[in-house]
Amino acid sequence: MRFLKILALVLLAGAAFAQPRTGDDVYRDAQGALTRQDFVRAAAEFRGLRGDFPTSRYVADSFYWEALALQRSGNPEGALEVLDTELREHPDASTAGQARSMRVQICG
Repeated sequence: MRFLKILALVLLAGAAFAQPRTGDDVYRDAQGALTRQDFVRAAAEFRGLRGDFPTSRYVADSFYWEALALQRSGNPEGALEVLDTELREHPDASTAGQARSMRVQICG
């Protein structure tokens, strides 16, 4: 019984220190997955960033990075869809020029 009380205290203490994920955390994890060439995970993380943190400062650029991950994972059609969405919804994104170049590269 004493063991269970101690275990409960340890679990409660751990939960108290656990921090919720932020948009910055998701973006950092997605970039890490991209660096490790885990393209499927990277694409999912960038997509998840937009769903979970729609007001994040990384939303506009997340389209380009997701498209890059999709292209590298062998899904150029999916990459084109994501690039088109970025260029339509966020034409002034810092990655818009790269998005246009990638679009030309995929189509050419």
